[in-house]
Amino acid sequence: MTDPNLPTGTPDPAEVQEMKECPACMGEGLFGESDCCGASIKWTDICEECLEHCDENECDICNGKGELTKQEYDLYKSNE
Repeated sequence: MTDPNLPTGTPDPAEVQEMKECPACMGEGLFGESDCCGASIKWTDICEECLEHCDENECDICNGKGELTKQEYDLYKSNE
């Protein structure tokens, strides 16, 4: 139940999940390699291999967010 003293739309503090930095990508959410072939990214988005504009590989563990809920974090750590 939401506290009636909180502004409308404010999530209940009991329902807010504690977030932790993703240990797989160190909180970045992305890796410095291209999603097309895994080569390094030069500057901001140029693939070193094909010299095309490419996106960086997204972390599969946190889906590119850089953070995990405490439950996801604990599950990840228990599976290492």
